[in-house]
Amino acid sequence: MLTHIAAGFGTVTAGALMTFGLYATVKTRGLPLRGFRAMLRQIRAPQRTERTVSPFRAFATSLAGTIGVGNLTGVSLAITLGGAGAVFWMWISALVCMTVKYFEVYLALKHQPKQETHYGFAPMEYLKKITESKGFAGLFALFGVFSALVMGSMIQTNAAASAAKLSFSCSPWIIGLLFSAGVGFFLTGGIKKITKALEKAVPVLGGVFILIGLLVIALRYDRILPALESIFRQAFSLSSAAGGFFGSGMVVAFRHGVGNGLFSHEAGLGSAGLAHGACGADPKTQGLWGMFEVFADTVVISTVSALMILTADTVGNSEGVLLAAEIVLGTVGGWTVSGCLILFAFLSVLSWSCYGETCFVWLCGKKSAAVFRVLFTATPLLALLSPERNLWEWAEIINGIMMILNLTGLLGYRKELKRLSAIKFR
Repeated sequence: MLTHIAAGFGTVTAGALMTFGLYATVKTRGLPLRGFRAMLRQIRAPQRTERTVSPFRAFATSLAGTIGVGNLTGVSLAITLGGAGAVFWMWISALVCMTVKYFEVYLALKHQPKQETHYGFAPMEYLKKITESKGFAGLFALFGVFSALVMGSMIQTNAAASAAKLSFSCSPWIIGLLFSAGVGFFLTGGIKKITKALEKAVPVLGGVFILIGLLVIALRYDRILPALESIFRQAFSLSSAAGGFFGSGMVVAFRHGVGNGLFSHEAGLGSAGLAHGACGADPKTQGLWGMFEVFADTVVISTVSALMILTADTVGNSEGVLLAAEIVLGTVGGWTVSGCLILFAFLSVLSWSCYGETCFVWLCGKKSAAVFRVLFTATPLLALLSPERNLWEWAEIINGIMMILNLTGLLGYRKELKRLSAIKFR
């Protein structure tokens, strides 16, 4: 039953996200293409403000929440379940969702309470304003808490524990205890301490993984063109490799490609505003960081993961990226990628602890922050008691509800979306 519900949610939310993404991209006259050069310039010269969270730190926090299991285990599962064609739909998802992420960050900075410099309450605020319902915004915040506990912590911990067991013969409970202790340590310093750590760790770790991945792909250079051919061919396949009705191949590839894109880059989910809301930057400029998150996460890192799997022929294994590195580079390669996955997972947990606390505090008040921190610190250990497959299915349902609530609000701001078409990027 849970599997069928999750599958239904996955298909519906994938369709809703792509529909809104296409609508937003057309309405803004191809914002990702018009703003691409400005986005690259913004990365080289980040904006400074006097707020608690700097623009770059907000970006690093948001990117840490997106880079993680979705880029490694998630890509492996998407290709296993949806075929190589799922990668194509991940790319299409990323292209149109760059507009969605820009719009989310833009709205967050327009509607963030001016007196609040610590928590990014903006998503709840813009939903409350457009729906004229605090209950609607509260429902979004509630599912934001659930998503932080399940997707942001438990799934990340399970994936890290699996990688540690496979590569280092390490007991999952050791990873659970280390994650729990690490989260507890950083949470005692609050959001500022966490974002400061993420600002330094995310670029370094992302760079290491990309270099390792490119090395694996380069050493299997003769398999690059066949891998790309399979991506485009299977994206429009009329028959599913796993059987099913005529035309199901394309539907399955679409669902798992866009679904993993959502899980990975989180555009449309509303989480971007939780990270960027309190940075106090110019909305038009900070939106470029949101676009870059989707580009870096899906177009760059997820593509590297996918090509590692396809060129090393490790399709069909949830640890396909790790096995690809081990097959091509030997034990040291496997250890390095496992280490990246474990650290990516931990950084995602830290990022989602900020999101979850923000939603929880918006619901229950600032005095409740300590309650959430205690609860969240325990989730890495609870993850090891939960079947991993069930966690993925629950995450798909929770994320789907959260996204539908957020997209409803974004659709209400159609006039503001149309104004983005007049932005002239230098």
